[in-house]
Amino acid sequence: MADPLSMLTDDIEDEEIEIDTSSSTNDKSQNSSVSQKKTDDIDHDASHSSAEHEPGSKELDREGNIDSPLSDNFDILAKIDEEMGSAPQDLAVTVDNPEKVVKTMESYIAFSVKTKTTRSDFEDPEYNVKRRYNDFLWLRQQIEEKNPALIIPPLPEKHNLTIDRFDKEFIKFRQVALDRFMKRLSLHPITSQDSTLKAFLTLDDSEFQVFKKQGAGLFSRVTKSLSTKGGSLMLKNRAEEYSKMYEYAQSFGQKMAVFERIALRVSSEQNDYLQALAGYVPAYEEWAAKETELAGNLSAMAKLMSSLHDNLKSMVDETSLKIILPTKEYFLFTDSIKAALTSRDALQHELEVITEELVKCREEKQQMEDGTESKGFLSRSNTEEATQAKADKLSGRISELENVHAQCKTKLEERNLELKTDMERWHLGKKADIKEWLCGMADRHIDTYDKQIASLENTLEVLKNSISSK
Repeated sequence: MADPLSMLTDDIEDEEIEIDTSSSTNDKSQNSSVSQKKTDDIDHDASHSSAEHEPGSKELDREGNIDSPLSDNFDILAKIDEEMGSAPQDLAVTVDNPEKVVKTMESYIAFSVKTKTTRSDFEDPEYNVKRRYNDFLWLRQQIEEKNPALIIPPLPEKHNLTIDRFDKEFIKFRQVALDRFMKRLSLHPITSQDSTLKAFLTLDDSEFQVFKKQGAGLFSRVTKSLSTKGGSLMLKNRAEEYSKMYEYAQSFGQKMAVFERIALRVSSEQNDYLQALAGYVPAYEEWAAKETELAGNLSAMAKLMSSLHDNLKSMVDETSLKIILPTKEYFLFTDSIKAALTSRDALQHELEVITEELVKCREEKQQMEDGTESKGFLSRSNTEEATQAKADKLSGRISELENVHAQCKTKLEERNLELKTDMERWHLGKKADIKEWLCGMADRHIDTYDKQIASLENTLEVLKNSISSK
């Protein structure tokens, strides 16, 4: 039967190598015109100014400093934030206790969201509210709109028509995924301070529904629509590191998709094997009932098969929650990375458009001052007053564009730094998670096989004693 441990190890090793050796082949367009040279001079700082903030390779390789890969990965994230100078964690959130809610027009599953905090801006130290999946979806959309440069944790995907949304296994899977989502938000140094998150955690259902209606309106939707157009933009001066980020997200997403397929296939094969083992138990018991002389041995075999089944089922169930779920989560994380890069690119495109207009205005003004401006028939009849008025208008426009350009450039520099800092944090958390998956999977296999060996040895002893007594 296939074992995913060796399959994953090779994939992860390849993935870590690719991030260091990948090279950008996109967005390297060349333009030798005088106008483009001036454009480059204006926005050179904007496209490269964030280099001084670029995290060093030593920072990305700090996974060796993590003492135990088996420790809780969310504790590791807290340690990472402490190393990066973030505020201490004082907000703990848990999602559990899913319950079916039946109303006249609809039925849905509501989850308990429990919060413990020592923050002074919270009126109480503990809260327990009920939220449904659509509430979590709304929360994520709000936080993503407010923090376009952050890698916002993904939510579990919506159910499809082939899955019963009230199936116990599906609900458990979703509950664990929502718990991971909320823990990531509450541990993040920026999202944990979000006012929308606070409302989500503290308001009762009626208050929260009112709060939602007062939330994102037309303006935020338009803002989001504009920011998402950056995905198809051709940027002139995108730094290579952002192209590499996008390529890495693509590559990593493909690897996670492959591993998820492997894990699902192995899980399916293990479940088939479990069914076969379960069938052995009644077969041995019925046989024992009909052959009294062999009843002891056959009952021992029935007990053995039951023990092997239970031990393996425990491992398979753990694999679903501790391997398949986080693998899917990291596959969806790649979309979050791309969304942050798209938002960043849209801002750079805005800066480039402003830069081009600024260059044109400056050139036009210079031509007027040099007397080299091309003049048509109507232009020759212009009075000095009209020419001066045009020059004054150009000067005003240039001044306005310079202010907008400076603001946009500063905003881009801030977004670049925020994106790279969050990407570094994401890499550190990812490496800790993957170590936990691998070591946890190995430990579960060892524990399961140790128990199965013990069961086999006990049964063998019973069979030997039975034969020797005869």
